[in-house]
Amino acid sequence: MLYSDQDVLKPAFGDYLDLCDETNCWFWHSENIATMADSVRRCRDFIGPGKDLLLGLYMWDFTLRAPVDGKLMERQPEYAAGFLEQGAVNGLIFHPGYSAALEVDSVRLAKAWIKARGEDRWGSRA
Repeated sequence: MLYSDQDVLKPAFGDYLDLCDETNCWFWHSENIATMADSVRRCRDFIGPGKDLLLGLYMWDFTLRAPVDGKLMERQPEYAAGFLEQGAVNGLIFHPGYSAALEVDSVRLAKAWIKARGEDRWGSRA
């Protein structure tokens, strides 16, 4: 797993990632959602074009100890859809964290997005 707030993607990480079938890229700090494109590009460049990259979408911000803000949560899966359409990522992982059982915007918005777009096909696997 790679995280958007890692300062450096160290070459030594590549040795371990080469042993994996796919790599996950996560946004631990919801404030980093605004820079998703750069982080996804860096992760994709680091792992190369031949390995699947799954984008992790949190509904809980562990740094704030609160659900992801509703406005950010609205943007997060829409950005992710763009990455799927471009072929920059191969799939999505929705992770609600502690909020799964809560009636909060981030969970409601994620469920609505999955219901509306969950069957969509993107990229070369469409």
